[in-house]
Amino acid sequence: MELLYSLDECIDRERVVGRLELLKLAGKLYYDIEDDILEIEDLDLSDDELDKLLKLLDKNDVIEYNERENDVDKDDYFDEDY
Repeated sequence: MELLYSLDECIDRERVVGRLELLKLAGKLYYDIEDDILEIEDLDLSDDELDKLLKLLDKNDVIEYNERENDVDKDDYFDEDY
């Protein structure tokens, strides 16, 4: 499962990244941050660990991000009349 979040308004980025790093070192998840977009891939999180992580993100104003700028709909560029 892949989750995307925006760190743009994160209150305590150091705490959030520290927790993610601990979970990454434990082999529980993979994460990447690019342009304030946090991508999390759940590798082996228990339901309790996932719940705690989601609460930490919510508490620190890390909001869900629904789309990447690189993900472009092909219909935006191709017109059927051509």
